[in-house]
Amino acid sequence: MGTFRKWTLVCSLFKTEAQSKVSREPRDQDSGSPTSASPAATSAFTMASLFSVPVVLMVLSCMSICSLGCHLPKSPILNTAVTLKILAQMRRIHPFLCLKDRRYLGFPQEEFKNKQPEKNQAITVLYVVVQHIFSLFSTTESSDAWNKTLLDQLRTNLGWQLQELESCLMSLGEEEGTPLMNQGPTLAVRSYFQRLILYLQEKKYSLCAWEIVRTEIMRSYSYSKHLQNTLMKNGVEFNT
Repeated sequence: MGTFRKWTLVCSLFKTEAQSKVSREPRDQDSGSPTSASPAATSAFTMASLFSVPVVLMVLSCMSICSLGCHLPKSPILNTAVTLKILAQMRRIHPFLCLKDRRYLGFPQEEFKNKQPEKNQAITVLYVVVQHIFSLFSTTESSDAWNKTLLDQLRTNLGWQLQELESCLMSLGEEEGTPLMNQGPTLAVRSYFQRLILYLQEKKYSLCAWEIVRTEIMRSYSYSKHLQNTLMKNGVEFNT
């Protein structure tokens, strides 16, 4: 079950519980209606009285996430400038010192050069790229290899992009297990990232191995930006 679907279920459960509690709210003895107060005060009091502070925060987050659909901004969702800047700052060793570790890892660049990409397929590819980059930099080995501050910034940046793309895919009817997720361009991208993982394992997550992977990630992310720009040039707006 995808993250978005899980949050939708959580939202539904909280909504049901909240409605049940509100229906049992004490009523004013004289008027037979809930005690009068300003709308803002009533809303705040009701939320605070129904749940503890941590749960209130969870409900607010849930409301925000569950309101998402495929309403991506017209401006590019892939925050390329920020993401690439962080990746560049993460460099710990000059690539020249890692020439002996260089290897052709088969980046499927042809999948990003389609001048007339199909919308659902293209968004699926963008999602898979961001998903795999996020996963790769969320491992224990990654935490041991990179500057924690920069790594946290990268994860946060990618996390927002991943959330937006996932909600968009859900509204388009695409999710894990559907054909677009497991064939053609998407499968080529998945295979590429699997090769990156196997390469890191083979090199025992050495400093040079991570440097090679970092440059590969920057390359794949740049091509993802190119794919998004192609969609926008063809009149596809990211606010379905």
